[in-house]
Parts: sequence; C-alpha cells; structure tokens
Amino acid sequence: MDVLVRSCSADVLVRHSILKVLNKTSITIIRTTEVPRADEDVRATRADKDVRATFLLLLTILCSGCFSSFVMTEKELKNHYKNKPVKPTYFTIKNDSVSLFCATTGSDTLPPLLLVHGAPGAWYGSRNLLDDTLVQKQYHIIAMDRLGYNKSKFKGKRGAVTSIEMQAIAIHEALRLNRSFKTGVVMGSSFGGPIAAKIAIMYPDRFHQLIMLAPAIDPENEKYWWFHLFIRGGLIRALMPKFVNNATDEKFAHVEELKKLLPEWSKLSVPITMVQGGEDNVVYPSNLDFARKRLLGKPAEFVFLPRSGHMIRSQNPDLVRSIVLKARKFSRLRIFKTNRKIEKPNYQ
Repeated sequence: MDVLVRSCSADVLVRHSILKVLNKTSITIIRTTEVPRADEDVRATRADKDVRATFLLLLTILCSGCFSSFVMTEKELKNHYKNKPVKPTYFTIKNDSVSLFCATTGSDTLPPLLLVHGAPGAWYGSRNLLDDTLVQKQYHIIAMDRLGYNKSKFKGKRGAVTSIEMQAIAIHEALRLNRSFKTGVVMGSSFGGPIAAKIAIMYPDRFHQLIMLAPAIDPENEKYWWFHLFIRGGLIRALMPKFVNNATDEKFAHVEELKKLLPEWSKLSVPITMVQGGEDNVVYPSNLDFARKRLLGKPAEFVFLPRSGHMIRSQNPDLVRSIVLKARKFSRLRIFKTNRKIEKPNYQ
C-alpha cells in the first residue's frame, strides 16, 4: 500500500434541518372502533397512506437533521480555511482494496499524532487539533476518513466496514505518510476509541500513548437511540445519506465487535489516557468504570469531567491539547519498550 495521491476537495453533502418543520407541523393519529363501510374503504386507505407518508417524511428529515452536525460541505471547508495560516495537505493511500483519505498538518519529520473519528464522522471533525499551531509544532498530525465515510472506500465502495480490526489495519497505513521514525500518539473519539485501542494493541512499537475521548468500549452498555429501529431498513434507510446508513450498520454490529475486543485489553502495553464526560448523552459515562476494571494494573490515567458532554475535543480543547502535548516528551524515549512511570496528571 504505497501509492500516494494528493487531493484538494471534500465531498459535498447536504445539511438537513428539522427545526422549522417541527415548529409548523404535527401528526395526529385518530383511532376508531368501527369498521368503515365499503364506500369508505378507499378514503380510509388513502388517509392511512397519507399519514404514513407524512410520518416517513418527517422521520427521514429528523434523522438526517440529527446527523447534520457531522457534515461539512466543500464550501464550508473552504471558508473555514480561507484565512488560516496553515492549511491541511491531503493524501489518499490506495491499494487494490482500500482507499484511505487523510488530511495532515505539521512536519512529517515530527512524531505522528493519529486521529480516529467516530460514527459518523470525517477527518474535519479533528480540525481543532489540525489547526492548533502549538500542536503543529510538536506533531505530524494525521486525521483520516475511516473506511466507509466521506472519501475513504473499501473495494471501491463507501459501504460500511463494521470490523474494528479491519478499520485498525487500514488506519495504521496512514503512518506511511510519516518519516520521523519516532513513536507517536493514537487518539480515538467515541466509536473511534476502540479502534484506536486496537491499533495500539496491534502495533505497540509504533506508539507511546493511547488517548480515548468518550470511547464506546463496553459491550454491555451500548446506547441506542429511538430512531435506530426505523432507519435500519426499508424506505427510511433508502432515503438516508450513505454515511448515516454506514453509521447505523456499525452501530448494530458494535456489540459483537466489542466482545471480540474483550480479551485484547490485557494486551495493551502503551500508557493510556481516557477522558469521559458526566453529561454525555451519546456514550454512557459508565464506560469509564468498564475501562477502570479492564485496565486495572495498566499505566492508565482516567479523567472524569462531570459537566462535559460527548464532544470532548470541542468542549474541552485546552484539556485535550494539554494531554497531547504532555505525551510528546516521551516520544524519543520509547523506541520499542520503556519502563517509564506514569506521572500523576496535572492539567491546567
């Protein structure tokens, strides 16, 4: 996997909003105990179809709107970087099976900082770190589209890749962009958390730190939303954007994938930092308790933020920067193995 192709644009995806529709529209369901007469059957059938069609339309718009925050259009990206002093360099890593799209900032001779997004998501979800001038001076920052999202494909298609191991293997190839010969940091958010952990387990010689932000790692506490049942199949699925369907497929396969990961946690040999918000409404905060038990005896730090939600990077940028920069000083100390002790965190 050694073909590198530069690109300079992002897919154009349309944002959807349900707010105006909900403010002006309501659905009323009328129940009757009488069977309509024959001449009323047609009118009743049509009315039933109208109600169903309206319900499906509103549900489609609502579900799309729920995920709109995960999407940036090409125009929005251009506006975002219009006045930025540093703009990402884009790469696509290809072979006969995988096409992995990456955005990078910082010198490729610096230690790598590999950023793994959740589901759904894209490379630009990491732009606060990509754009951070302090982090750029310390790391070669690599954010990618995971297989099935935005520009990355598996076997020529943007279909869902639900295997944590397959995602990990593909993402690891992004390190081909780095020329530092130094160990790096792998960071995963939400569904990207267990993938980042799998990467650290599979390639311990390439990393000196694993960071997980609000990771969904406990198979016994996977959170489902009310709309998941509706968008899993049928007409609603057909009307959903591809990235929503891929995220749904990943969601329903996630528990079994996390069960496969259970015996792997004991193999983690790199230091770990996990951050969890107490007001997270996407991943249960109890995932932190799961991590404490699974990583007992490991060089791990656990940071609990009682008032933080799920979006740790955007809600606590200074904290995340502090964790990342703190890990930087250990890069050249860890080539293969190290016996360094984990310092007590002192985040400003």
